[in-house]
Amino acid sequence: DEDEPYNREDSKKYTIKAFEYLDSEDAFANTKIKSIHIGRNVAQITGAFKNCNMLESITIEPGNTLFVTDGNAVYQKTNISDGYKTKEVLMLEYYIPSKANGNINLKSDVYIINDYAFYGCKNIGEVKVDELIYVGYSAFENSSITKFTAGGEYYIFDSAFRNCKNLQSINLENVDYIDNAAFENCTSLKNVTFSENIGQIGALAFSNTGLTDVVIYGYYCGIYEGAFMNCANLQSVKLEEGVNYLEMNVFLGCPSLKTIYLSKTVQYFDDNAFNGCDNVTFELVKNTDAYDYIVDNTDFDYEIVGRYTLWQRIIDFFRMLFGLD
Repeated sequence: DEDEPYNREDSKKYTIKAFEYLDSEDAFANTKIKSIHIGRNVAQITGAFKNCNMLESITIEPGNTLFVTDGNAVYQKTNISDGYKTKEVLMLEYYIPSKANGNINLKSDVYIINDYAFYGCKNIGEVKVDELIYVGYSAFENSSITKFTAGGEYYIFDSAFRNCKNLQSINLENVDYIDNAAFENCTSLKNVTFSENIGQIGALAFSNTGLTDVVIYGYYCGIYEGAFMNCANLQSVKLEEGVNYLEMNVFLGCPSLKTIYLSKTVQYFDDNAFNGCDNVTFELVKNTDAYDYIVDNTDFDYEIVGRYTLWQRIIDFFRMLFGLD
């Protein structure tokens, strides 16, 4: 009750009738509360109920015009704009764990899956959403999700699918940005399809996954520290055109890795970018920065698989000059 002191250990005994101005992440996380009533002045609940696995219901006071519920989840109303028109959409704030069972098709007006929305949900299968802007921090972390399908161009933020051990494959053709540890410890993840316009693969993004082959195109794409570290089954990597730079230890701890192809656009390397790649044969295009780096600065084995000619350099220069990339 709102007039009784809050006791974290005994919280399963209480129904929180109302509360105002809840703006603290983890406010009720990891407790045994069973029901919650959101008061009229509440404006922020992100992460407040993370890992509340005994929660059965959430109700919202009619005077609160910001949040809505369909009995399964809580949504926040928000506005998005394409530069010409603005429309009201829903941001999924929290899916009640006891309601998150089997395959889930999110409502067509849900455009954002916010931080911790499905955190720790142990009974979900495939999740589908028509059009998406982003998947928030730890949105599916520690959940049982088996497949994720989304339309639109969207971002994936820190730890979004971390420790999702039932996830076996994912299509990221519409994802332009993957943040740190997004798929870390997804040990069953074997197949990933990347966007040809991806701009970032964050630190530890796919570390300790089951990937066997990786092909990445991009748009001035950076691959950050340890992105594919400890992928024990990884055998071949192709960093195609549009991949631009690599930070340290990207492929450290990948004992099965045999070949890495570096295209003409891979230009910048951390000094320890290829730590642990002593048994790898690099496939290089002659007269490129990658060729110069591997041949002049390392003792790695390599093969020449192409040549970057003067004519190609001139063409690429004018394409870049006139924004034709």
